[in-house]
Formats: sequence, structure tokens, C-alpha cells
Amino acid sequence: MKNEVMGGSRMTGFIFNIRMKCFLAAFAGALVVSLAACGDATLDANFVPENVDVIMVTDERGLGDMAFNDECWEGCERAADEFGINVYCIEPESSEMYASKINEAVGMEPKLIICSGADMEYALMDIAAQNPEMKFAIMDTNEIGDNVAGITFRDQDGAFLAGIAAAMSTESKIVSFIGGEQSVVADAFQYGFSAGVATVASDIYINTQYVGSTTDTDAARMLARAHEALGSDVIFQAAGAAGIAVIEAV
Repeated sequence: MKNEVMGGSRMTGFIFNIRMKCFLAAFAGALVVSLAACGDATLDANFVPENVDVIMVTDERGLGDMAFNDECWEGCERAADEFGINVYCIEPESSEMYASKINEAVGMEPKLIICSGADMEYALMDIAAQNPEMKFAIMDTNEIGDNVAGITFRDQDGAFLAGIAAAMSTESKIVSFIGGEQSVVADAFQYGFSAGVATVASDIYINTQYVGSTTDTDAARMLARAHEALGSDVIFQAAGAAGIAVIEAV
């Protein structure tokens, strides 16, 4: 049986890897008007530039999550390189630190603060209201204030194409979706994938499960092997860092 894994680094066109890049490339273009006078780019996340233009505040997973934080920071680096802006990253160690770290970013007086996690919304809401002169952006959240840009993505569209590819590739007529933590975003991937499969054929069984974590590689690996044992010859993963274990398992 041939086994294929979609998602992560092995599917180069997969929307999960390009969603942030597409946004930030366009977003940086909009920023260039106000940042045209900036100096050389700063690419090191650990270096604090004298004049920061854009600060990214990660969620508690931080950089190295092989998911949204890394993608967002890669976009910031690209913007720094292409538009000569200074970017900086702040990494809260827990969700309890969101408010203090966003306030830390505010104190550095950048032109824009980007929060990469939807679960940062409530912490950001009050801070944005207290700092109406500051501009903020937050991922996977609708706009929550006059000075906050809510950035959402049609993740289901890329997953739909992956579903079509899976349906056209499967020989066993069994395919799998493995998500990380169940959420609105993860469910969008699952919904799109299932719809794509159904578009091609109605007799393909879709085995859907969530790891329950985006970092538990052991659980993800066991889940992938279980799906393979049950006959899945194509697995579509949207499980963050845990998804690497899915790829390695099969």
C-alpha cells in the first residue's frame, strides 16, 4: 500500500504553509506607505532595534511551533527584508502573560503590533481600547475595534483542494484527516477536506480525529499509525508541530 501525507513541508502548495505568507506580503505592501522612511531591516527575533516598526507577539507556543507563529514571523522577516522595516518578536511563556507582553510591545511604540493567536483577543481588546493611537492586528479573529485589524483566512479552500487530491490518489478508498486541537480554525480545515473528497467520490470513507494538542508528537504519531492500520492510504494533517510526527509515522 502506498501512503501519502498531506500538510506540513511535504505539500509545498498547501494553504497551511502559505496562508500567513500571502497575508503578510500584501499587508507589508500596505504598510510601506507609512514606513517608507525606515532604515535597514532587522531580522533577528532576539535583537531589540532602537526604533521598532512592527512587533509580533506570539501565542504561548512561541516560535518553533512549525505553525502559525513561525509562519507569521517568516512573513515579518520577509517584510523586513523587502521593505527595510525593523521587526521584533515577543514570546509570552503562558496565556496569563498575554496582557503584560502586549503592553510591553505598546511601550516600545511601534507602528504596528501583530498578535498571532486568536486566543489573545480578550487580552488585546482592553489594551487596544486604552491605546487608541496604536494600531494592532490579530490573526483568525474578526475586527474588535477601530484600531484593530482582524485577519481571517479561508482555510477551507486550500483544504478542499487537498481533499480533491486525496480522493484522486487513494487506492483503498479510505482517507484520513488528523487535526491538532479542535477549534473553529481546525474545523475549517476538516470541513474543506471532507467537502473536497466528497466532490470526487461519495464512496470514500473519511476517518477524522483530533490529536487534542498541536505539540503532542507521541499522540500524533500513534494516531497516524492507527489510521494507517485501519486502511488509510492518504492522511491530511493540520496539527501544527504535532503534524511532523504524522509525516514521520507513515
